[in-house]
Amino acid sequence: MCCHRAISYRERCVGAVFYDYFRASDAVIAAAVDGSERMGPLLPPEVGEPVDAVDAKWIEPQVTLGRLVGFVQGVPWRVDLMEVTSIDPDEDADDGLLRIGDGARDALARVTADQVPELVAHWAAIEEFRGQGDADYLAEVLTGLTDLSRRARAAGQQLLCRWSQ
Repeated sequence: MCCHRAISYRERCVGAVFYDYFRASDAVIAAAVDGSERMGPLLPPEVGEPVDAVDAKWIEPQVTLGRLVGFVQGVPWRVDLMEVTSIDPDEDADDGLLRIGDGARDALARVTADQVPELVAHWAAIEEFRGQGDADYLAEVLTGLTDLSRRARAAGQQLLCRWSQ
């Protein structure tokens, strides 16, 4: 009998881009960006703040998350709906750091548990998911992002996104 190593999700999705959302203060962001350590959901131990992150796999901030924010706000998606700023702009890197605007953070923070099923139904049907939106997974991500956004807003922190290939 031959033993085979289990192939991870990331290995199966060669060439895919992955997104992790997390919260951090401006001071932590500045220290990590100015320092030699790469910043992401797994912050360097010397930074001193606990990690509070949501693994959102293929949900990028500008369009896919932007469509959700549009549903939350009751407005159609448009290119400028999401304020997303690169704060680690190395165009040749295999990863990067993005700051999500406070408007999106606050909109997500206002989502109630009663709103989740209807929001997920709309979100799962967007073109970007090509009819493959897994409602259970999207509900889990939405709940994680709303909780994360509430904690970020309450602590006066930024909502950030680390992407990697």
